Amino acid sequence: MLALVLVSLTILILLLSKKSTPDLINIEASNIASVCQKSGFYKNCYEQELTKLTKKNNLFFSQEVLYKLWDIDNRTRGCHNFAHRIGLAQVQKDPDSWNKILGSIDPQSCSGGFFHGILEGHARFDPTFELTKSYVESLCGNKDNKYNEGSCIHIFGHLFLVESNGDIAKATAFCDSLTLSSSDQCYSGVFMENMTKENLSVHGLATQSNWTQASLSTFEELCLGYEGKAANSCWGEMGHMYAAVYNDDPQIVFDACKRAPENESSTNCYFHAVAKMSVTSDSQSNVNGICKSYEGSTFFDTCVNRVIDALLHASPKFYERGENFCQSLPEESRFSCFEQLMQN
Repeated sequence: MLALVLVSLTILILLLSKKSTPDLINIEASNIASVCQKSGFYKNCYEQELTKLTKKNNLFFSQEVLYKLWDIDNRTRGCHNFAHRIGLAQVQKDPDSWNKILGSIDPQSCSGGFFHGILEGHARFDPTFELTKSYVESLCGNKDNKYNEGSCIHIFGHLFLVESNGDIAKATAFCDSLTLSSSDQCYSGVFMENMTKENLSVHGLATQSNWTQASLSTFEELCLGYEGKAANSCWGEMGHMYAAVYNDDPQIVFDACKRAPENESSTNCYFHAVAKMSVTSDSQSNVNGICKSYEGSTFFDTCVNRVIDALLHASPKFYERGENFCQSLPEESRFSCFEQLMQN
């Protein structure tokens, strides 16, 4: 009888002490937020904590923790870099898992962050990996969704610059050789890596960039040295930098993008900035003003579509932000904006 009681008590204790997966997700998210909300370098803190969590558990658990963090700290909703680190950590932990995981994630989640991190991890931690034109086109070109193809090629642009030891001319020459329809994304990856130097710093080839107004002219001069697809891609990445330096102020960023010598590059610059400002701005009024400079022009509807697309690809948590944005538009544009918002 005593033995039966002891067994029953043991089972009861185990049942009471066992936490469900949702409980564990909430606990991990709360613990990480309590540390990183106090950090002066919150982005680095979240990246480090999510990396450790992934190595301890797995990508899918960390993904759910990241989604929970959106409810705790709004700053984590611009989640591309956090997702990138989670994907990278998963492949570092289990290099053979990259292909299976790549087929199990939403490639558009966090604006492609998980997708990028997994591909980068494959290149970094697989000793048999060899970066060749045929390999890139074989891997990236068999995707049904063009977003996958472009995203795939973009991350290889980052890797080309690392493989070229930071030599931009050599990396862009590799991009020139690609024949896929989304090959312009290769240049975008090269110039983005040159501007952030995140992977270059990991390989000891450069120091990670700290974007300031003083550094803008250096990168603008670089873009002015290119033409065609390369120039257009370079100015596109300048849009991200302008948005970061000018605190997501749409009018200032719009004026800055006018420094590009060609209208196509100027527009590409601003539309890249639109994707960032829509997600990272902490001001709804700034979000509402993103497309005001295009009111009355043929680019207005495209701008509106870019805002909604960026919000919904980043996170479903931005639905309310999208509603407020649509409501702020001129009356004749509201219906199509809400229609796009509800179709996604």
